[in-house]
Amino acid sequence: MSGRTTEMQPSAEIRWFHDEPLPSELRTWFGRQPSIVEENTRTDTYIVFQGSMAVGVKLRGCRFEIKAQREPPRDLDCTNGVVGRADAWVKFSLASPIVTDLQAAIATVGAPLVQVNKRRLLQRYLLDDGAPKPARTDRRLDEGCLFELTALEVSERTFWTLGLEAFGAVERLDANLAAVAAHIFAEGCPRSLCRDKSFSYPEWLLRLFPAGALTEPAGFSLSGP
Repeated sequence: MSGRTTEMQPSAEIRWFHDEPLPSELRTWFGRQPSIVEENTRTDTYIVFQGSMAVGVKLRGCRFEIKAQREPPRDLDCTNGVVGRADAWVKFSLASPIVTDLQAAIATVGAPLVQVNKRRLLQRYLLDDGAPKPARTDRRLDEGCLFELTALEVSERTFWTLGLEAFGAVERLDANLAAVAAHIFAEGCPRSLCRDKSFSYPEWLLRLFPAGALTEPAGFSLSGP
């Protein structure tokens, strides 16, 4: 099909969510990273699978993404009191003009949809020799780790999330994630990052919208954002 691209990628991730606007001190702390990429505000539409935290489905523009959990979450002590739950995923993504039609069709049949507005700050790290090095580029890297701070808006509620996503060879993902986390949090973090605030996106959405809560799409109407 013309204009279609597909990709499959394994990852290891750790993430925290807080139910509040993005604190200025956290934004300042993240701003000390040497080569931040600040993205434009974007909107991601998620399908919420009630009762399952092991699958995530996301649509954005002409991109359709499915994430499946490869391994259950495990505790990760990142240093200096920063503790979370790291998990392993494999992600399949499709970029195609048909995705916008797919989103409309999913909404029409009444699937539980949630629209999340995001504004992300990103720092990329290279791990060619196992030691984290800031990557001064916005290009996709073959092996490395993304460090992100994101302001979120869902149904007029504001949140923020801080997360790391290691990608590359499967056998090095866990070690790469731990290495970058230890590097980033070597001097701590201005906000509490504890285990009970550490979720994947699928789990976070299930906590926001438990069974029976999504009687209609959240964050937008069927007629559009």
